[in-house]
Amino acid sequence: MSVCGYGCGPTCGANIISVLTDSSVTPIACFDYVYKIGGLVPGAGSTWDSMDKMFAHWNVKSTRTIRFDKVYDKVRDGNALCMCVVKSSRWTAKGHFIVLYGITNDNHVLISDPASYADYRQKQGTWKELKAACTQMWLIENVSQYKLKSNKTVNDMAKTVSLYVKEKDGVNVRVGRGTHYKK
Repeated sequence: MSVCGYGCGPTCGANIISVLTDSSVTPIACFDYVYKIGGLVPGAGSTWDSMDKMFAHWNVKSTRTIRFDKVYDKVRDGNALCMCVVKSSRWTAKGHFIVLYGITNDNHVLISDPASYADYRQKQGTWKELKAACTQMWLIENVSQYKLKSNKTVNDMAKTVSLYVKEKDGVNVRVGRGTHYKK
């Protein structure tokens, strides 16, 4: 199994864990941990229980929930992050983990997506769309209680996206998000 095919859950976890506790926690470290505890299922991805264990392993208190009203209120207030599993939607064709790190005044969701930098997936989705697509969430509340390693806010740091590419596929590094930017 590879991070490329099965790493969206561990990568989202690493984005949250590295912001809140230890910036040296990488998607590879989280993937290795989830693999070691038997949390990867061939053809499916990461188990939900393994995500619970991953957060606990790095001392991040998460609550698995489908209480959309609570998630909305906490994330909108700016003192929570939420890892979400989404079904077929703007974010995926099948199933995928993403991080919700903000909700704008006009109810657009701010997403950190380990599979895409595109504004279409990062900034243009709505809360209504996310609710319709979301099948499970891990709410991390009271993020201000964590000691940050920089002067940035949690939401500024959480929007960092880790994108992994198969070595054989290659990569185009661009000056901005999206293919319309110069390589």
